[in-house]
Amino acid sequence: MRHWRVGMAGLALGLVLPVAAGATIPPSYKVLVVAPDEETEASSRALVEAMTTFNAFFKAPSDIHKNEIAACLPEPDLAACVHAKVAARPVDERARPVIIVARPVSPGVVTWTCFGSGRNAKAPPSGTVRIDLNAALFGAPKPRTEARREAMGCIYAAETESVES
Repeated sequence: MRHWRVGMAGLALGLVLPVAAGATIPPSYKVLVVAPDEETEASSRALVEAMTTFNAFFKAPSDIHKNEIAACLPEPDLAACVHAKVAARPVDERARPVIIVARPVSPGVVTWTCFGSGRNAKAPPSGTVRIDLNAALFGAPKPRTEARREAMGCIYAAETESVES
């Protein structure tokens, strides 16, 4: 019985010390990846999962179904369509929505356009980043880091769209 208490105390100390030592907790996002084809969607989702595994952010379940956003892909004003779908949901300050519209460019290379709710009228419009998925997932440290920074920049821009002004 005594060993169990000592083990639990050690576990609790191990969980508290990083927070007490100034460790940061990654933000949470409700990430949804939508693409015109399964391969682009799957490879982009793989990058999202890799970034969550390395604690870039926590991924919360999205309350938007991908078919709702997929219906926006042929629309001439993609941003307006996506923002309308996202803004119709209640605000959740714990995990802001991030919609990633991924499109293939060439084998292993995609573009991501990231959207938030569009509630922040002062936020710059959604930008599009080009991501080499091979580098982001399997590259040497420097190209991998650069590709993941591009991806996180897109996600952060979507978050900015969702902060009400």
